[in-house]
Amino acid sequence: MTAEVVIMNRGAVALAADSAVTFQEGKIFYSANKLHMLAPGYPVGILVFNNSSLMSVSWEVIIKLFREYLLTNKKRFSLLEQYAEELVRFLWTNQKKLA
Repeated sequence: MTAEVVIMNRGAVALAADSAVTFQEGKIFYSANKLHMLAPGYPVGILVFNNSSLMSVSWEVIIKLFREYLLTNKKRFSLLEQYAEELVRFLWTNQKKLA
């Protein structure tokens, strides 16, 4: 079970998540990363819950690759929705890399 908390006001957003992960075999790890900063200087945080992978690739790996892509290509957006759209575009165009 995952616990995630988001507190927002007009000036800031605070994100928090627990760090325990249970696998199907019943094994529990207490040091998983569920909260990720998109990239230094980017005002975007990502919380991961439930299934921690997409098509057998860890979300942590996907986020790190997306971060590298944004930084390398100097991509910045003014709206949060634009980051989400770019992530979907990134996933579609990099399917073979992620497989």
